[in-house]
Amino acid sequence: IQEIHLSAVRDGNFICNTCEETSRDSPSEVYLLKIIVDSFSYLKLGYTNNLSYRIKRYKLPESASLSRVKILKFKKGRDAHQFESFLHTKYKTNVIDQAAMQRFHPGSGSTECYPLNMLDTLMDELELKAKQLKKVVSITG
Repeated sequence: IQEIHLSAVRDGNFICNTCEETSRDSPSEVYLLKIIVDSFSYLKLGYTNNLSYRIKRYKLPESASLSRVKILKFKKGRDAHQFESFLHTKYKTNVIDQAAMQRFHPGSGSTECYPLNMLDTLMDELELKAKQLKKVVSITG
Protein backbone atom coordinates (compact mmCIF):
# COMPACT_ATOMS: atom_id res chain seq x y z
CA ILE A 1 0.00 0.00 0.00
CA GLN A 2 1.36 3.39 -0.98
CA GLU A 3 -0.07 6.89 -0.86
CA ILE A 4 0.22 8.58 -4.24
CA HIS A 5 -0.95 12.07 -5.09
CA LEU A 6 -3.91 11.90 -7.48
CA SER A 7 -2.22 14.23 -10.00
CA ALA A 8 0.85 11.94 -10.06
CA VAL A 9 -1.40 8.98 -10.94
CA ARG A 10 -3.18 11.02 -13.59
CA ASP A 11 0.16 12.06 -15.13
CA GLY A 12 1.73 8.61 -14.72
CA ASN A 13 4.48 10.30 -12.73
CA PHE A 14 5.04 7.90 -9.83
CA ILE A 15 6.90 4.72 -9.01
CA CYS A 16 6.01 1.77 -6.87
CA ASN A 17 8.26 1.82 -3.80
CA THR A 18 8.00 -1.97 -3.59
CA CYS A 19 8.56 -2.97 -7.23
CA GLU A 20 10.89 -0.20 -8.38
CA GLU A 21 14.35 0.53 -7.07
CA THR A 22 14.54 3.93 -5.38
CA SER A 23 17.23 5.90 -3.54
CA ARG A 24 16.12 4.05 -0.42
CA ASP A 25 17.46 0.84 -1.99
CA SER A 26 20.92 2.20 -2.76
CA PRO A 27 23.79 2.58 -0.29
CA SER A 28 23.49 5.61 1.97
CA GLU A 29 25.17 7.24 4.93
CA VAL A 30 24.17 8.68 8.27
CA TYR A 31 26.45 11.62 8.94
CA LEU A 32 27.34 13.95 11.77
CA LEU A 33 28.84 17.28 10.77
CA LYS A 34 30.26 20.09 12.86
CA ILE A 35 29.47 23.42 11.27
CA ILE A 36 30.95 26.77 12.27
CA VAL A 37 29.47 30.05 11.03
CA ASP A 38 31.34 33.05 12.38
CA SER A 39 31.38 32.39 16.16
CA PHE A 40 28.43 29.95 16.19
CA SER A 41 29.14 26.20 16.17
CA TYR A 42 26.62 23.39 15.97
CA LEU A 43 26.10 19.78 14.85
CA LYS A 44 24.11 18.58 11.86
CA LEU A 45 22.82 15.00 11.79
CA GLY A 46 21.31 13.53 8.66
CA TYR A 47 21.29 10.79 6.07
CA THR A 48 21.99 10.84 2.35
CA ASN A 49 23.31 8.89 -0.59
CA ASN A 50 25.31 11.94 -1.74
CA LEU A 51 26.75 14.06 1.06
CA SER A 52 28.37 16.72 -1.15
CA TYR A 53 25.07 17.37 -2.91
CA ARG A 54 23.20 17.42 0.42
CA ILE A 55 25.58 19.99 1.86
CA LYS A 56 25.12 22.23 -1.21
CA ARG A 57 21.35 22.12 -0.66
CA TYR A 58 21.79 23.66 2.81
CA LYS A 59 22.95 26.90 1.13
CA LEU A 60 25.24 27.66 4.06
CA PRO A 61 26.78 31.15 4.30
CA GLU A 62 30.13 31.54 2.52
CA SER A 63 31.81 32.04 5.90
CA ALA A 64 30.73 28.56 7.05
CA SER A 65 33.28 25.85 7.61
CA LEU A 66 32.38 22.25 8.26
CA SER A 67 34.04 19.04 9.28
CA ARG A 68 32.78 15.51 8.94
CA VAL A 69 32.74 14.18 12.49
CA LYS A 70 31.35 10.69 11.78
CA ILE A 71 29.92 8.87 8.78
CA LEU A 72 28.20 5.48 8.97
CA LYS A 73 27.70 3.55 5.76
CA PHE A 74 24.51 1.54 5.23
CA LYS A 75 23.80 -0.93 2.43
CA LYS A 76 20.26 0.42 2.03
CA GLY A 77 18.96 3.96 2.26
CA ARG A 78 15.85 2.80 4.10
CA ASP A 79 18.06 1.44 6.94
CA ALA A 80 19.99 4.72 7.12
CA HIS A 81 16.73 6.69 7.14
CA GLN A 82 15.25 4.49 9.86
CA PHE A 83 18.31 4.94 12.10
CA GLU A 84 18.44 8.70 11.50
CA SER A 85 14.71 9.01 12.29
CA PHE A 86 15.19 6.98 15.47
CA LEU A 87 17.90 9.39 16.66
CA HIS A 88 15.88 12.50 15.81
CA THR A 89 12.86 11.11 17.67
CA LYS A 90 14.96 10.13 20.69
CA TYR A 91 16.66 13.53 20.94
CA LYS A 92 13.91 15.81 19.60
CA THR A 93 13.94 17.93 22.78
CA ASN A 94 17.61 18.75 22.16
CA VAL A 95 17.22 20.07 18.61
CA ILE A 96 18.05 23.72 18.00
CA ASP A 97 14.95 25.73 17.06
CA GLN A 98 14.23 25.49 13.33
CA ALA A 99 13.43 29.18 12.96
CA ALA A 100 16.81 30.11 14.44
CA MET A 101 18.62 27.63 12.18
CA GLN A 102 17.00 28.86 8.96
CA ARG A 103 19.36 31.82 9.16
CA PHE A 104 22.24 29.37 8.58
CA HIS A 105 20.35 26.82 6.46
CA PRO A 106 18.14 28.83 4.11
CA GLY A 107 17.94 25.92 1.66
CA SER A 108 17.33 22.80 3.73
CA GLY A 109 18.50 21.00 6.85
CA SER A 110 17.36 23.51 9.46
CA THR A 111 15.33 20.95 11.41
CA GLU A 112 18.12 18.51 12.28
CA CYS A 113 20.70 20.64 14.09
CA TYR A 114 21.99 20.10 17.61
CA PRO A 115 24.08 22.13 20.07
CA LEU A 116 27.72 21.11 20.53
CA ASN A 117 26.93 19.70 23.98
CA MET A 118 25.21 16.80 22.18
CA LEU A 119 28.46 15.68 20.53
CA ASP A 120 29.30 12.90 23.02
CA THR A 121 25.72 11.63 23.12
CA LEU A 122 25.38 11.47 19.34
CA MET A 123 28.85 9.97 18.93
CA ASP A 124 27.96 7.24 21.44
CA GLU A 125 24.84 6.40 19.42
CA LEU A 126 26.79 6.34 16.15
CA GLU A 127 29.60 4.22 17.62
CA LEU A 128 27.09 1.72 19.02
CA LYS A 129 25.41 1.46 15.62
CA ALA A 130 28.80 1.09 13.91
CA LYS A 131 29.56 -1.91 16.13
CA GLN A 132 26.17 -3.43 15.32
CA LEU A 133 26.75 -2.95 11.59
CA LYS A 134 30.18 -4.60 11.81
CA LYS A 135 28.65 -7.59 13.59
CA VAL A 136 26.10 -7.99 10.81
CA VAL A 137 28.83 -7.78 8.17
CA SER A 138 31.07 -10.30 9.95
CA ILE A 139 28.21 -12.73 10.59
CA THR A 140 26.87 -12.62 7.03
CA GLY A 141 30.27 -12.52 5.37
